[in-house]
Amino acid sequence: ASFLATGRYNNILIISVLISSCDLDFSNVKVATMLGDASAAVVVSRTPRGELSGVHAVHMETYSEPIDISGFRGDLEGKVMFNKKITAGDMQFDFDPRAMQTTGMKYNQKFMSKLWPMTNRDAIGFVIPNQTSRFILDMMKFVFPAEKIVGVLDTTGNCGAVGYPLGLHKIVKEERRVQRGDLILLTGMGGGFSLCGLVLSY
Repeated sequence: ASFLATGRYNNILIISVLISSCDLDFSNVKVATMLGDASAAVVVSRTPRGELSGVHAVHMETYSEPIDISGFRGDLEGKVMFNKKITAGDMQFDFDPRAMQTTGMKYNQKFMSKLWPMTNRDAIGFVIPNQTSRFILDMMKFVFPAEKIVGVLDTTGNCGAVGYPLGLHKIVKEERRVQRGDLILLTGMGGGFSLCGLVLSY
């Protein structure tokens, strides 16, 4: 956004890719069935004079306390990664879905108040949450009306950060529900444990 605002660039191509299948333990059904491979790309440009599109807020926080709930198995088991006895299994991604969800709920309220003090949640037109599980999508419906929650989990699985542009594509190109100036909230969590969020006007 800063590159566009300063005029350094006129157009920027953003590419997001997640290939989970190469480092999953497919015997762990809880993890393997939740993750999918995907890619997406979007071109962003400087907003023409008179239009309402723009980025309003971006925020990210990482917490060290719950670091053991997701990551590569060797890390989670406390193995030193330069140990010569490291196996292919140690390099497989693993996480505790329930712990991720409960940890997200623990930190999310304070995080959201920093990202966007939403005294009037009705102003948010669409919410694209991180597509980690059906539980997360359902929990968001306690905060926002169900029709504002954008989900792609049913067709793609959890594709990490790729889920955000996939969600945008769904409401812009497939369903054509978005209008210029609509406020969109993108929010989610990731390994670390980290929380991130972005508020923009389409």
